Amino acid sequence: MVKICAGLSLIVLAAASVAVAAPANSVAAGAVVVFREEAYVKGPVVRLGEIAEIEGAGAAALGDVEIVAAAQPGASKRLDAGLVVARLRNAGYDRLEVEVKGAKSVEAKTLHQEITPDMIAGDLRSYIEQSMPWDPLVTEVEVVPPQQGIIAAEGEVGFAWRPSLDYAFVGQGSFRGSVTVDGAPVRTLTCKATVETYVNVVVAAATIAQGKIIMPGDVAKETRLLSSLKEPSFQNPSEVAGRFTARNSIVPGQVIGKRLVAPRVLVRRKQLVGVEMASGGLEVQTQAEAQSDAAEGEPVVCLNVNSKQPFVGVVRADGIVVVQ
Repeated sequence: MVKICAGLSLIVLAAASVAVAAPANSVAAGAVVVFREEAYVKGPVVRLGEIAEIEGAGAAALGDVEIVAAAQPGASKRLDAGLVVARLRNAGYDRLEVEVKGAKSVEAKTLHQEITPDMIAGDLRSYIEQSMPWDPLVTEVEVVPPQQGIIAAEGEVGFAWRPSLDYAFVGQGSFRGSVTVDGAPVRTLTCKATVETYVNVVVAAATIAQGKIIMPGDVAKETRLLSSLKEPSFQNPSEVAGRFTARNSIVPGQVIGKRLVAPRVLVRRKQLVGVEMASGGLEVQTQAEAQSDAAEGEPVVCLNVNSKQPFVGVVRADGIVVVQ
């Protein structure tokens, strides 16, 4: 039997009125529930302890009773005392006398936080700076913030980012992000960012004619945007000078890409070349005839000038063919 008295609105949940057995943590009568007119709840459900002050026996257990699903973060839901009484009865509190006071209904507002566009952009920028292979001191990262923020439940915000499969942190790219609160997914979104880094490159210091061996005075080191480079290039003049020839004419200031040069030929076909080989723990020096052109580090077939037997060696920087 449910009895509602005038004045203090005394509600008694009699044992005979409900067939559900009392929960193990229910105690003797004596709890007082005072509803607030307005309350803030965390969600995703509204608990009695969030919308009312509870005193007396069984207060802790009563406070944990789930009343109804909470409104979306930032929204509110109005609950009346009758709904709460029904929830208590369904929860099995049939031996507990509850005195209900306060408001006849409660406006339960769900707590929320705003994850702003600047927060999202800032986290993506940090991810890019930690993930890219470039030095942050010589790299510019520009993130386009989303147009709108995200309204979410209160809790610890987390982000997980993943670049598009073909993006190498050069120029503009897309990043897919997952936003979580206390580990629970909230939203997925896509943001764009531009990464511009500066690298050292070798450029022509003067006009370099086609076929000319590139000398130290022909090249210099400059800093250029990586996204502006159309092909792999050299980073230090010592990588080029004396070791390559120009495939085509190269103009001053032009970046010397690897397709613009060819390895300098050190050994010519039919040329007699010096040969070094190890034999029985001794180093033997002799001469042989090269059977093809070859540059430093390239293999070349040679003929022994006496036996006419062919063998293969590798051209050293000084033009000697080394046989291992």
